[in-house]
Amino acid sequence: MLGLQCGSRFGASPGMMRANRKVTPARPVRQPVSTGIVKVLLGLVALAAVAGCGGRVLPPTAGPVPQPPGCVLPDYRDDRAVAIEAWSIPDERFAVGEPLLLEVRTSASGFLNIFHVGTTCGVTHLLRDHRARPSEIVEFPGPASGLRILTTLPAGKEAFYVIATGEPIGDLLQPVIRGEAAGMVSLVLEPGDLYRFLRRVRRLTGSEGWGITTLKTEVVGS
Repeated sequence: MLGLQCGSRFGASPGMMRANRKVTPARPVRQPVSTGIVKVLLGLVALAAVAGCGGRVLPPTAGPVPQPPGCVLPDYRDDRAVAIEAWSIPDERFAVGEPLLLEVRTSASGFLNIFHVGTTCGVTHLLRDHRARPSEIVEFPGPASGLRILTTLPAGKEAFYVIATGEPIGDLLQPVIRGEAAGMVSLVLEPGDLYRFLRRVRRLTGSEGWGITTLKTEVVGS
């Protein structure tokens, strides 16, 4: 889990807030949507209706969801078209209270998205449709965001799924947004739903501009 410390660049005192990974993404430039992408969107609308949210934006939950047994964190990698490197600073083990910083680099231009599956198996869209240049190092949280993200309990394994696409995909997840807080969006998705979504996007967008990698980390402490 992450704690968000939102510092103002205009001199206001920072406020501390805890969130179960909820995001306020920047509004992307609208791009033409293919027929295949529309099918993904319709499928996510149906998923939201089954979950009981009916496509509405719901308020954040009051507390963390207990970790379900058997939460699986698969290792996805595909660098046949676009190679992606992702690493955490300073390493892949985060002590409770330690700031989170991720860095990502791709071999080709495109749109970067980062999804997180946390120790409670909550799914969060951290970085949305960031336009990246070849070999550019993209930081999350970015230096201009004013965010300081602290690692919080519970301890356990986590995974960050970084994907590159030739077109934006963030709008596809609008129907399954649970809640938003500075810099992150919590999704009404189980981890298995996210994995199916990623595989479907790969099939429908084609191999051009596509790449995915998995960064696994661990929260330690008590």
